[in-house]
Amino acid sequence: MRKTILSNTIETLSYSKECTAMLFFVFIFGISTGVFFEVMMNTDIKSDMQYYLQSVLRSPIDTTTGTGSSIVGLMGSIITNILAIALITLSGYTRFSYPVSSLILLIKGLSLGYCCALILETLALKGVFIIVLSLFPQNTLLIPSIFISANVAINKASSLKYKKNKGIVRSFHASDTSYLYANAFLCIIVIVSCILQSIFLPIAAKLV
Repeated sequence: MRKTILSNTIETLSYSKECTAMLFFVFIFGISTGVFFEVMMNTDIKSDMQYYLQSVLRSPIDTTTGTGSSIVGLMGSIITNILAIALITLSGYTRFSYPVSSLILLIKGLSLGYCCALILETLALKGVFIIVLSLFPQNTLLIPSIFISANVAINKASSLKYKKNKGIVRSFHASDTSYLYANAFLCIIVIVSCILQSIFLPIAAKLV
């Protein structure tokens, strides 16, 4: 029984090349939009954001609030990203899978592009190392997890079994177990990615 569940879960994690191409385009569009938004931002607002960015980056090594803010930041990151996976998972049971999955990836790309552009403009060459240490470790696991979850949800919503259903929302079935296991596994990877960020962020903070 366990082998069957495991094999079904692995099979569920398989992806569609067409969906991947579409989601990749959405993600790149989000990054480009985030960079454009940062470049075109008002000078006064940009100055405030740069000051806020430096404060956030220094917070892990702040002797007064470092530990507390790091724990709060870690929990906030975990909750936010788990919620994103949960929304994508639920979208596999509705007719809104494409918009939900695409919107979450668009937001992720937008925030990533904006943050990278702001870090580079604020810290120049140091910004490259900040990005490598603070953003790269987490997103090497986080972004693929969201990609796979979105891909699986879209495939599920587009399945023949779903198309036979006339309602907007399809009910749960025992056959959906592997789908939920697959997304639970992705949630574990997301948690690991958030922990990696909390480990590397203090190292990046010393470069600010």
